Amino acid sequence: MEIMPCEFDSKNHCVVLYADKDKTKVLFNFQLLREKSKETNAEHINVTAEQDGALYGSVIIRLSSMLEDFIKIKDFGVLIPRSKYNDICKVIEANYYALQQNLVSSFGEELSKSIIDDIFDMFCIYIAEQEIVPQANTRDKHEYYNVPVEKFADNLKDSIFEQFDITDIKKKLLEVGYTHYNKGSLANNVIGADKKPHKVISFDAKKVQSKEADLGITLKK
Repeated sequence: MEIMPCEFDSKNHCVVLYADKDKTKVLFNFQLLREKSKETNAEHINVTAEQDGALYGSVIIRLSSMLEDFIKIKDFGVLIPRSKYNDICKVIEANYYALQQNLVSSFGEELSKSIIDDIFDMFCIYIAEQEIVPQANTRDKHEYYNVPVEKFADNLKDSIFEQFDITDIKKKLLEVGYTHYNKGSLANNVIGADKKPHKVISFDAKKVQSKEADLGITLKK
């Protein structure tokens, strides 16, 4: 029998990790909450680690990167061998459809105004680092810093904001006036240096420039 075995507890919707091969002592309980976005239909699992009734922390596990996401729970002091993380992921996969599906409007923590402000600051810094030049919109004559949609997504994926749905972020940025989109769209089409249309996220130039002193950045104007 393996050391530190784990098994699915269908009654409590959790994976139990034992400290000993005889299963006499529980090391951690990993509570599982299966969530599905109403808007995108994407799913993920919210995993919360507990030990003797004490809460350690929670992480969001995407189905396409389950092990990579789950290991992040180490940041909350859940120190177990890497092989055990892999074993627990296998147990979750095997029992995934036994978990009740919960429909949510958006994933994880609510996208508050302060979080949107932080996301905006992150892109202001990116715009400065990439030396992006503002472009005038032919319709409203205002200037915008255009970030390619793929770069927008990559920056969010590699940031502390990766838990949030990208569509929700786009909508919130628009709502607070940080970005501008053509009517009925969450991205704009601009003609690039290659004379081809490219989809971009258009950040309001004046609002980006207003952050220059606070963030200690230098922008192209």
